[in-house]
Amino acid sequence: MKATSLVAAICVLLLCACTDQDAITRAKIAEAEATGRQAAQAVESHFKKHGRYPSQIEEAYVRPAALKDIKLMSVTRKTGVVRVVLSFPPVEGQSLLFVPSRKGKNIEWRCTSEDIDPKFLPEACR
Repeated sequence: MKATSLVAAICVLLLCACTDQDAITRAKIAEAEATGRQAAQAVESHFKKHGRYPSQIEEAYVRPAALKDIKLMSVTRKTGVVRVVLSFPPVEGQSLLFVPSRKGKNIEWRCTSEDIDPKFLPEACR
């Protein structure tokens, strides 16, 4: 009976640890989403001012220095897609994408991912 209780307790602790790690991953991705949205807005401003998307993200957006969870940010000049590459496990090397679609004079942004497990994505990116 004691062995069963011990196994059950270990299972509960492991489940809590997994849940906590998932929550940490989701929180870090939510922070990266906020940064990506700021970059997308800067790209939009650049487009409105110059009539084209920037060839490099730095033309439109100055990345804050203390973003250890983001490995790389880039923009595709032809399409305006902003890519935020993450730098932490379990999503290291995976990306959030901010995809523009023009609606008259305005640009609407859609957050998505091609490779991040949906359970980690903020609701706005699913």
